[in-house]
Amino acid sequence: MVDFTLDKLDEILGQLKKLPKIKEAINLRKRLEKEKEKLVPQVKEITVPTIDKKIIANQKRSSKQKRNWHYAKLIRNYFPEKPILEIRREIAKRKRGEGSSISDAVYQNPSP
Repeated sequence: MVDFTLDKLDEILGQLKKLPKIKEAINLRKRLEKEKEKLVPQVKEITVPTIDKKIIANQKRSSKQKRNWHYAKLIRNYFPEKPILEIRREIAKRKRGEGSSISDAVYQNPSP
């Protein structure tokens, strides 16, 4: 299809409205009106983050922290002499791919 500007489309549509109501003219007018709608820039509605999104994000973060804390406490059952902070550091090292003093078997099945 040929590219049209808005002024050109308005001019053509004005001429088509003057023509008698025949099927071809009506179809062409409808098609040109659709083209005009495509060319007119649509105003996007700006969405502001709501409190609900913050609440949901905090709930997800909280559940993940609870899950990680529970996992660290299960591993602590194997190493009661190590403080929980040290165990959490070892878990973080393992996630980064660095070496860890805790064996892989403990990570796979932390329940004793």
